[in-house]
Amino acid sequence: MEDKKTSLHSLEKIASMFNYLVWDTCALVGCLGSDANEINFIDLMKQHLERGGGSYVTKNVIREYTSKNYWEKKLIPLIGGQKTDIIIAKRYDLVEVFREREKILEVGEKEEEISLRIINLSPNFMVKYGISAPDFEVLIYGFVIGFGRGSAAIVSNDSKLGDSFDELGNILRGYTQTIGFITRKEKNGFEILNPCN
Repeated sequence: MEDKKTSLHSLEKIASMFNYLVWDTCALVGCLGSDANEINFIDLMKQHLERGGGSYVTKNVIREYTSKNYWEKKLIPLIGGQKTDIIIAKRYDLVEVFREREKILEVGEKEEEISLRIINLSPNFMVKYGISAPDFEVLIYGFVIGFGRGSAAIVSNDSKLGDSFDELGNILRGYTQTIGFITRKEKNGFEILNPCN
């Protein structure tokens, strides 16, 4: 599914362009406003992971993604609809596939050093951009993975995370050829906002 009009790419296509897709919680949910749409996307993501797709999450993203209270308080007023126990159960199923396929990001000792250096370059990002700790972790991990393991893209619908990505990319100019930023526009439609150079 390639849409030339709006430059949307399928999950399969973006996975072929980047070795690592580092997912933010809001892109997994997609803010589609429909339980059926979310269930369809969960099924698509499970198939992608079961085929060995390069999608990864952090532990904090898993916590957010499976927290019923988090979504009822933060997103239901914004997107409408009712998140049901079925959705939460499906989310847990997807998280189990991430675990089984070892797609929960952890950084090694050397990567931890790089992570700390990047954090030192961006100490006020959480306050400046109003991003949460899980979002900041996704930002840092995206850059660390892109530096050390191969091409990586952060997949997020959070414009504040996108702004912080742009600033950190400017700070690290010349070192970011392997890092991109992608937003999810529909169930299986993604826009690459900042491709690898």
